[in-house]
Amino acid sequence: PRVTRAWPTCSIACTNATVGVGFNTEMDQGSVLRNMFVYQCVNESCRTFAGGALPLGDVVTVPAAPEQGRGVTEIRATVPLEADAYYRVVLRGRHQAGASEDGAQSMSGAYLTDLNYGEIVVANENIDEGILLKSDGYPVYNFANVIDDHEMGITDVIRGEDHVPNTPKQILLYGALGYEKPKYAHLPIVLATDRSKLSKRKGAMPIREYKEQGYLPEALINAMALIGWNPGDDREIFSKDELIKEFSLERVQKSGAIFDAVKLEWMNGEYIRKKSSSELTKLCIPYLEDFFKFKIQNSKFKIDYIEKVIALEQPRLKKFSEVGERAEYFFREPAYDRELLRWKKMEDSDIAESLDKSEKIISGLESDASKEDIEKAFLDAIGAGDKGSILWPLRVALTGKKASPGPFEILAVMPKEIALKRISAAIHLVS
Repeated sequence: PRVTRAWPTCSIACTNATVGVGFNTEMDQGSVLRNMFVYQCVNESCRTFAGGALPLGDVVTVPAAPEQGRGVTEIRATVPLEADAYYRVVLRGRHQAGASEDGAQSMSGAYLTDLNYGEIVVANENIDEGILLKSDGYPVYNFANVIDDHEMGITDVIRGEDHVPNTPKQILLYGALGYEKPKYAHLPIVLATDRSKLSKRKGAMPIREYKEQGYLPEALINAMALIGWNPGDDREIFSKDELIKEFSLERVQKSGAIFDAVKLEWMNGEYIRKKSSSELTKLCIPYLEDFFKFKIQNSKFKIDYIEKVIALEQPRLKKFSEVGERAEYFFREPAYDRELLRWKKMEDSDIAESLDKSEKIISGLESDASKEDIEKAFLDAIGAGDKGSILWPLRVALTGKKASPGPFEILAVMPKEIALKRISAAIHLVS
């Protein structure tokens, strides 16, 4: 505390039931000590009680008595105090067996009924000597936390189990300040897949980065709810309203809970597939523009075309940041190695012949042919022959990729003239 007035003095022996505190009043010793007075030793009574260790005039802090009328267990010397300065004040209690829930604390320690871990009792002798203010006058976390939560009217505190050691100190502060303590529930620490504490090295990211990678808020909420909690059955996909209805602290586990990034990707994909084509397109456009570094919705690419492209990728999309690379071939010419066109042991002349056959089939199709019409035309032309020898070179010529949607799906979206141009370029590549 900041020194702004004369210090109380031990006017009679410190072990007596009452002490004169120097403010024209007398207080029960237990009340004095619980109110955290700091005493200045000015007579032989304090000096004698301290075992002769304290010179007269030194400032001492007095620990809380285990009960009213019983003496303190030690007197601890600190530096002499000066006016208008800040000091570290040490507050200690003496352990007494047993504890009872008297609102916030007992004289023997801190008592807590945790909504997840149950009853927790910590004896005073096991609570370390914390400080309330740093040397620069800035309050420490435990002190500021209690004041801030009280001022905001916090009634329930749900936080990680790593805060359990802080709770006894905070409960004692609630009691000392006369505040009503909140209900506490401590949740298991989130672990990496190797069961070590989740960290940046083990896959943890700020929420901002999840947004940048294209995770949906509802998928994140769903995934986080299932870290350490379960509904009692095998359901995994929950809307926010369903979670609000189903969630209870009784089903929160006590051991560490594993965060699975692979499962989060799967879950995000499930939520992506629930979106309508128009909504998903609006969500994907910023990621496409970030990938291509140009405004994707312009005179060349109309919104209905972009929507068809997104709808084609929707069943395979796990996060929005993938959409640029996946759909790249719909917006610019692909570049690829000629060997990628080769199906099994086909010769270059066989590849060229296969592509020429595909070119003829596509030329005979209507510009707005459906996937089903395109598929029928190709399968009729191939007959009993090897489908891979026709469809693999065709798909690579259109996309330049080893893996992509099927050629019929692609041709149903890609403009006919672009498809013919790419097949012609592939023929030239192997000729």
